Amino acid sequence: MLLVIISFIVLALVFTSFVPHICHAWLDKGTRDISLCYLLFNAICSTEHLLFVFFYTINLPIETGYWTHHPRNAFDWVNFVQVLGVWALWNILLGLNLSYKPTSRLRKALIIFIYSGFLILSIVPVIADAVIDIFCPPYYPNCPEYKRDPIILF
Repeated sequence: MLLVIISFIVLALVFTSFVPHICHAWLDKGTRDISLCYLLFNAICSTEHLLFVFFYTINLPIETGYWTHHPRNAFDWVNFVQVLGVWALWNILLGLNLSYKPTSRLRKALIIFIYSGFLILSIVPVIADAVIDIFCPPYYPNCPEYKRDPIILF
């Protein structure tokens, strides 16, 4: 029980670490000192972490691995919420800087194109698999988790 409480405290501290950056970007209408490429790469890294955590927590609930325990416990869900929150906060920070930072339209469009492409190639298949089992063999729909072939994601 103590570990769960400590996990929630760490979760709150992680989320509050983004507050000064988001407030600065919101109140000052962008940040001139932070590179859009830096924000893009951090958003891509957090998207990749979300890909793995979502896949192993939601799509493979009976498998154990580097990201999860078997059976699922409170720590797995705290980890999922933390990764999802960090992903959302990086996207908010990137969005604020894209909308407020005085940068050329071509550069903003390129960053949006790169990140949108990465989202389509990474998160959309995992969410589609959670909904309709796209990684099962064609001759065996709704297969058990151990027969899925998610290697195309990695």
